[in-house]
Amino acid sequence: MPRFKIAAALVALFASVSLIAEVAGTYEITIEGGQGGGMTSTLVIEKDEEGNYSAEMTGFRGETTEIDEVTVDENKFSFTITRETQRGNFSLEYSGEVDGDKITGKMSSDWGDMDFKGTRQAEEEEDSGEESEAAEPGDQT
Repeated sequence: MPRFKIAAALVALFASVSLIAEVAGTYEITIEGGQGGGMTSTLVIEKDEEGNYSAEMTGFRGETTEIDEVTVDENKFSFTITRETQRGNFSLEYSGEVDGDKITGKMSSDWGDMDFKGTRQAEEEEDSGEESEAAEPGDQT
């Protein structure tokens, strides 16, 4: 009977861990508010072999920002983007949560907070770079 209890506890533990959403992925997010409504950006969060996270965000104007430090705790994440302008530097602090393929959160700055939400994008199949060669007439394969 003790073996059954241990096995049941292990199954419950692994099941609860697998229910936590993996944060790494590509998301299309819309930041609420702003001029003319929401602003859509693409957020790519990656996890390396050591378990460290990084990201890049491509804004609605097409500019891409590399984000070296992303903090992840289970399905919650946060990172800061610092922008340099003619008027000085300012920071945008992002924090959010992944639930399955949904992402929600908040972007905070000196001017206030804006909510964002979005969805995980389907992963594109990697192109191996190899082209299939058509057989020449008379070739036997």
